[in-house]
Amino acid sequence: MIDWIPIDQWVECAKMERAGIVFEVRNAKGQTLLTACMPEMPKAPFDWTGPPIEFRPVPERPAKHSSPLPGPS
Repeated sequence: MIDWIPIDQWVECAKMERAGIVFEVRNAKGQTLLTACMPEMPKAPFDWTGPPIEFRPVPERPAKHSSPLPGPS
């Protein structure tokens, strides 16, 4: 796993973009979110208690199939 990168270097994410890679963003409280590289930092979730401070590229998790919906009763 790569070391955390200061959020002020977010514009560098474009150089790290690869297929199967997303970016994990973390704030000082340890809250994280996964996002694609965007020109501007995505808006923090409503429940975050502080601004993002660092990020790192991580492998994208494979998609999971959901369970089928139950039939009508």
